[in-house]
Amino acid sequence: MPEDVDTLKISNDDAAFILGKNGKTKEKIARVSGADLELFEHSLTLEIRGTELERRRAKKCGCTLRTLPTRAPPRTAHPSAAVWRLLAR
Repeated sequence: MPEDVDTLKISNDDAAFILGKNGKTKEKIARVSGADLELFEHSLTLEIRGTELERRRAKKCGCTLRTLPTRAPPRTAHPSAAVWRLLAR
């Protein structure tokens, strides 16, 4: 399948979220989706490179992670476990 690029304008908050602590969130989205992500902080632009399916997965994963709570409620699974279940579908 041919690879292509989607370019998205994002907010400061989105850029901070995507980077995560030491770039871990960006790495996680890339690992799960199979797409390559490049964040240009000065222009607040995110490039997602990959096949159509990989790019779609990256967008879905980023949106899913963004809506999860940052801390797990007591006596429940860690929020990232929910993401893995959603992506396994």
